[in-house]
Amino acid sequence: MAERLAWGLALIFAISSPFWMSGYHLYQFSQVLIYAIALLGLNLLTGYNGQLSLGHGAFFAIGGYGAAILIVRFGLPFWLAIPIASAVCFVTGFLFGFPALRFGGLYLALATFALAVAMPQLLAFNGLDFIQSATCVAQAAARHHRNFQTTCSS
Repeated sequence: MAERLAWGLALIFAISSPFWMSGYHLYQFSQVLIYAIALLGLNLLTGYNGQLSLGHGAFFAIGGYGAAILIVRFGLPFWLAIPIASAVCFVTGFLFGFPALRFGGLYLALATFALAVAMPQLLAFNGLDFIQSATCVAQAAARHHRNFQTTCSS
């Protein structure tokens, strides 16, 4: 009973917070929730399965950049872009994880580390200019929300 009450209060807090929190505190609260989701995924892999993953941030980056590209470049609303970016992240994780099923221990850690090392170069690859490079997407998002001037063409 006490657990249900705690979950209900947490849900009421989360739903009502945009109406009474300042912008800064809402940003901080959002960052905490984003990192909590990433840590829950890492806990699932490491804590319950006993596997070591060094590339967890790579999938985090795929979801973040995917959402930014969908919102800024393609003009999708936030609530539609997040599930699509999550699905892209899921498919990427499945395509990477399916061959890695045979790995365990140190070999899985090395495979995920290779993904973590390669991901920044893959996100900034100029061959993906048809959707816009990752740096320009981040700058365009900042310009869109804060009227910053950048060197990227829109």
